[in-house]
Parts: sequence; C-alpha cells; structure tokens
Amino acid sequence: MRWVGLIVSLAVLASTVWFAFAAPYQSGDQLVLAVAAMGGPVTL
Repeated sequence: MRWVGLIVSLAVLASTVWFAFAAPYQSGDQLVLAVAAMGGPVTL
C-alpha cells in the first residue's frame, strides 16, 4: 500500500506541475484545484 500512495503522490505532483505550466493558457481554477488536491496524498 505504501507503493500505491507513492505512485498517487507522484501522479498528483506531475499533474500539478502540468497545470502550473498550462495555467497561462487556461483558467486559474484548474491550477487551484490541482494544488488543493495535492494536500490529499501528502497527508497520507
């Protein structure tokens, strides 16, 4: 289960970085949601 948490954390981190680079071309709401979702896996 530790590996599952690690993989999920990396996936969320990658998506957060992706949204960070895509933010200038899209609405800021998606970036906010990505950053908010980052709190989930980190607290695990």
